[in-house]
Amino acid sequence: MLTTGEGDVTADVTATRPDNLLLGDQLCFALYAATNSITRAYRPLLQRIGLTYPQYLVLLVLWQEGERSVNQIAERLALAPHALSPLLERLETAGLVARQRSAPDRRVVRVRCTPGGAALEAAASEVQREVACATRLDPAALAALRDQLQDLTSAMSGAPIPTPAPTARPRCTTTVRKGSPSMTSTMPTDTARTIPVQAGDAAPADQETASVGSLYERLGGIYGIAGAVDALADRLYDNASANRNPHVAAFHAMKGHAGFKFLVTAWSVEQTGGPRCYPGRDMLESHAHLYVSEFEFDIVATEIAATLFHVGVPQQEHKEFMDIINSYRAQVIGAPGDKVEDS
Repeated sequence: MLTTGEGDVTADVTATRPDNLLLGDQLCFALYAATNSITRAYRPLLQRIGLTYPQYLVLLVLWQEGERSVNQIAERLALAPHALSPLLERLETAGLVARQRSAPDRRVVRVRCTPGGAALEAAASEVQREVACATRLDPAALAALRDQLQDLTSAMSGAPIPTPAPTARPRCTTTVRKGSPSMTSTMPTDTARTIPVQAGDAAPADQETASVGSLYERLGGIYGIAGAVDALADRLYDNASANRNPHVAAFHAMKGHAGFKFLVTAWSVEQTGGPRCYPGRDMLESHAHLYVSEFEFDIVATEIAATLFHVGVPQQEHKEFMDIINSYRAQVIGAPGDKVEDS
């Protein structure tokens, strides 16, 4: 019952309140809280061997199944293929995996663990045992809970959970010894690089084509977009033609990589249908002082297109994102009389 300050009854809301919205009754919240608890338990243990939880999952696939394509790894982890790019870059930089284009079809990128990656398997096994012990569930109860969750995932997705066919498990050519040294750290984001692509290569064939959902979701969400921007920003800062404009060069010299990457990432997230998070100015105002020419716009657009190509964005998503970029052409290009002449 609700009353006014004088004690008069004004409404009775208890009779109409839904009885299915108690927080403690929600399966979704129970799953959310349990997932957070488990990943928190993993975090410090994985840090000892130099891994993050997502990197650990990628290595689990490779340890179990051997060399796989990017798309096969993404399917096993229920991720969009291009969302794996930042994870694979860091694992490769750390010397734990190697990526190589397939000889039969160079559009396909295949991933395998290196001897250094194999050397972590024994330590990761101990980590898993510690977390399993922390749940205080016996092996039978853990297995039953896991099976129930897999059934739930299958039911909610409308399709059975993919189970790989039994195959001979390739092993890395290394001997794992107790006390083997592990990776001490992962590389920071601004040191990661994408795998080189030869001129004329098509976008990877093992990437999924456009599916339902916003462009933001199909690009891999914040992680997929941030990974692409990480590579793009370095390309733009290093591009001599893009920096021939003295106003652009001065801007790059004055503003650091980190802030630039953040703004471009946040702008891209919003433009593709993600959360509203861009704190910067609009395109017209933010480019007014740079006097960007038509030629310079095309240079940057070419670098954006090449970056999307390099990180394996599928054709449909590639086209949609480039359509967004080109829709801002008139706002970015300066007035004809203000253009910087090409030297």
